[in-house]
Amino acid sequence: MTNIEVLDEPADRIPSTTRFDMAEYCQRKFSMFGGEDTRVQLEFDKSLMNPIIDRFGKDVRVEKVNDDTARVYVAIAKSTVFFGWLTQFGDQIKIVSPDSLAKEYKEFLKKIAKQY
Repeated sequence: MTNIEVLDEPADRIPSTTRFDMAEYCQRKFSMFGGEDTRVQLEFDKSLMNPIIDRFGKDVRVEKVNDDTARVYVAIAKSTVFFGWLTQFGDQIKIVSPDSLAKEYKEFLKKIAKQY
């Protein structure tokens, strides 16, 4: 950052009646990129439990699907950064809902595959 200066303007404050949880907010945001907040259901191979907990916290709601697969319900900021995070796990994770996000992710992957 360059050319930083201190101003004599008051800071904007979040009203005290508003509950703002910084940790929860940061878990939804991927890197510095934000997007539309979206509730997502992901199904994943249980070997990914640590990355899921690292990203969404230890209090994340997880359900067993079968011996190899689990499902998680999380709030995310919809972005290409989120899609990139998913992509690193290949076929070990998938978006179950909402359908619109799964379709958007599919188009994201098609666009990439088209280059090769």
